Amino acid sequence: MHKFSANNISDMMQQHHNELMRFVSQRVRCDEDAQDILQQTFIRYAEYSSKNCIDNPRALIFRIAANMVVDHHRLIFNRQEYVTDERTLHSIEDTGQNIEQQCDHLQRLEALNRAMQQLPEKCRQAFYLHRIEGYTHAEIAEKLTLSESMVGKHLVRAMKHCIDYLKHYGT
Repeated sequence: MHKFSANNISDMMQQHHNELMRFVSQRVRCDEDAQDILQQTFIRYAEYSSKNCIDNPRALIFRIAANMVVDHHRLIFNRQEYVTDERTLHSIEDTGQNIEQQCDHLQRLEALNRAMQQLPEKCRQAFYLHRIEGYTHAEIAEKLTLSESMVGKHLVRAMKHCIDYLKHYGT
């Protein structure tokens, strides 16, 4: 078991920096965001390890990094961006939808987001990783430390819940 010390954290950062950077960069596709996530990962690791003995520091640091990536994607997914630049406004492709159709689509998306928020965390993460990130069942199982069977059950549960929620929502 490892106890916290500044030297341990420094050693962990040096030992796993490149590997973690590749791991995070492949998932966020932005070097600045990857660097931020990596820094936050080591900060969280330092905070956790100062209060707890750690059996497998490498596994913990990769779990923290994976969770930080999921949080990052969740933040991006939930962020509402507003167009304020007229040039940008004119560069948006016209979908041929009228305002009512666009509002309807926005309301459906918001309803889907509410449905997702009602799901248990692992279920929501599995659904997001599969449908948004394109992960396979095996990749999700490894990432969330679940069996592939459980991943399948989570995906079915999430899909059924979303369909039922949207059905009651009137969409």
